[in-house]
Amino acid sequence: MGNEKRKLYCFCRRKEFGFMILCDKCYKWFHGKCCDVTKKQAEKLPFWYCIICCNLVKLEEYVSQVETNLKDSLAAVKADINRLKKENSELSTSQAELEEVKDLVKHLREENSDLKANCEKKTHEIENLLSQVSQLTEENLTLKSSCQRVREDEDLGRYFGEENLKLKADSEKIAQENKALLSQVNHLTEENLELKTNFQKVQESTDLVKQLREENFTMKEDSRKKAQEIKALVSEVEKLKKMVKFQNNPVTPRSDGNHSRKQGSRLRLSSGMSSSQPLVKRTKIYIDDEDE
Repeated sequence: MGNEKRKLYCFCRRKEFGFMILCDKCYKWFHGKCCDVTKKQAEKLPFWYCIICCNLVKLEEYVSQVETNLKDSLAAVKADINRLKKENSELSTSQAELEEVKDLVKHLREENSDLKANCEKKTHEIENLLSQVSQLTEENLTLKSSCQRVREDEDLGRYFGEENLKLKADSEKIAQENKALLSQVNHLTEENLELKTNFQKVQESTDLVKQLREENFTMKEDSRKKAQEIKALVSEVEKLKKMVKFQNNPVTPRSDGNHSRKQGSRLRLSSGMSSSQPLVKRTKIYIDDEDE
C-alpha cells in the first residue's frame, strides 16, 4: 500500500486523481485535465497518444520520408553517372565530327557575311523604291485632285453660263429701271434747286427778323432808360415844387392857433433860376397848386 501511494503519473508528476487516460504507445497513465481530454472524448477515440509519443511518431515518419528520398536520389545519381559514361564514350568517338562541324560553321559564317552585305544592298534598293513609290502616290493624288477640280470647273462653267444669261436679262431690266430713275433724279434736282432758292429767301427773311428783333430790343432798352430818366426828373420836380411852396408861402400863426391857408400860385421855372435851387436843363415845367 505504501508503494502504491508513492506512485506519480502524468507530466505533472502527481498522484492519481479524477479521470485518467492510458497512452497506446508508451503505456503510461496521464491526467485528463493535464491533457485536455474528457471521458466522453476518450470513449469516442480509437486510440490515444501522449504528446511525447506524437512527436516520436512524427519524427519516425519524417525519417522514413528522408530515407525514401535519399534512396530515390541515389538511384537518380547512379542513372546520371551511367548516362554520363555513355555520353563520354560517344564524345570520344565524335571528335572528328566536331571538327567537320567547325569547318561547316566557318563556311556558314562567311556565307552569312556575304548574305548580310547583299541584304543591306537590297534594303537600300528597297528604300529607294519605296521613296519613289511614295512620290508616285503623291503625284497620283495631286492628279486626282486636279481632275476633280477640272470636273468641278466644267460644272461651274455650265452653271455660270446659265447664270450669265440670267444676269444679262436682269441687266437689261436694270438698265430700263436706271433710265426711269435718271428721269426721276433730274426732276428731283430741279425741285432741289427751287427748294434751295426758297431756302435762301427764308434765310434772308430770318436775318431780317433777327435784325428787327435786335432793333426792337435796343428800342425797348432805350425806352426803359428814358422812363427811368423821366422818373428821376419827376422826383426832382416834386422836390423843387415843395421847396418853392415853402419859400413863397411861409406859415403865419393865427389867434386861434391855426395856420393860414396858402394862396394858389402859378410858378414858372426856367433855366435862369438861382444857384440855390436845383436846375432841370432844357425843360420848362408849369405847376398848379391848390390851396391846402
